[in-house]
Amino acid sequence: MNNSVNLTDLIQNGGVYYGIKGKNFETVYDNISKIVSLPAELTAETFCTELCAREELMSTAVGKGISIPHPRLPLLKNDEAQRIFVCFLEKTLDVPSPDARPVFALFIVLSSNKQTHLSVLSSLAFLFQKDSFIKLLNTKPQK
Repeated sequence: MNNSVNLTDLIQNGGVYYGIKGKNFETVYDNISKIVSLPAELTAETFCTELCAREELMSTAVGKGISIPHPRLPLLKNDEAQRIFVCFLEKTLDVPSPDARPVFALFIVLSSNKQTHLSVLSSLAFLFQKDSFIKLLNTKPQK
């Protein structure tokens, strides 16, 4: 994938999920790993383990009720397999975040290279600065 990323395409590849249960990130990631569509090269166990390992390193909560979980290193080999899972939690998680707001929405990033990974994180950070987008997210929009 080149420098520009298309968040819409990545989210369409990953999907949007609602009502994810869990009282901590470990159980949330375990529950997510059982329902999302992962590329054939990635097992649910590896996916969950890598997200938990990254979370132990440092919270992925970025403020405004949003978290961007991602493995520390790209887990995919194929650019076409890259995706973002948007997950709305059944109940918020009270985790360390810059503004101390509990997390209600996750944007889980799976990439195939560091360049795309950083570009996605940058694009998401830009999007999360828009009040109109945050208001939309709070409605937990369905198609």
